[in-house]
Amino acid sequence: LITDQQANLINDLAGQILGLSIEQQSIVPIYNDVGGWGGPVPGITDRDNPVRIIEQNRDNGHTYNKLMANFFVEY
Repeated sequence: LITDQQANLINDLAGQILGLSIEQQSIVPIYNDVGGWGGPVPGITDRDNPVRIIEQNRDNGHTYNKLMANFFVEY
């Protein structure tokens, strides 16, 4: 059986995104005052912006194939 599967990078990063969402300090905005992404900021122990990671990786997908086989010999 040969499969043709598609995956999105957001699914691969889901654990990291959830962790960042929990760890992010509430004072760090999603967007900064000039329209860019908020965080990380020098002097604050904040993390990467989880919303930015989702938005920038929304279209990053990949396709991969798997070959699944079963082999049995009886003597």
